[in-house]
Amino acid sequence: MNKKNLVSAVVDILENKIAEIEKAIENVQASVNEETKSSMGDKYEVGRVMAQNEREMLEVQLGEHKREMEILNTVNFFQNFDEVRLGALTETSMGKFLIGVSLGKITFEGESIMLISPNSPIGKELIGKTLNQSFDFKGKPVKIFSVI
Repeated sequence: MNKKNLVSAVVDILENKIAEIEKAIENVQASVNEETKSSMGDKYEVGRVMAQNEREMLEVQLGEHKREMEILNTVNFFQNFDEVRLGALTETSMGKFLIGVSLGKITFEGESIMLISPNSPIGKELIGKTLNQSFDFKGKPVKIFSVI
């Protein structure tokens, strides 16, 4: 597996999520603007409040994704790793994990990879572990097979 291509794919995923949320915010605003032109009274107020709530929720998600992008842009994914830490791709008996941002499970080159934060429960357990080291996670043994 080419780690450089994996990191590029993760950046693409995050850029797409950001673009989708920005488009959704635009659509909510357009809906509010259209509502303003065609409605009056209580219906208009309820619709406007609902749209404002949706917009605020989307803006929170947008802010989170932009922070994740900042993290991706500052992490050195291509250094030599002698232990699991931020930027490492590690294969374990539980699967493969890229330590960076928490975007969940993706399929890349036919393989499942979990994109996790170092602050996630499994991320906290993995950080500092080395090749062939074992540990328990939620009552199950986990072994480190590789750290790239």
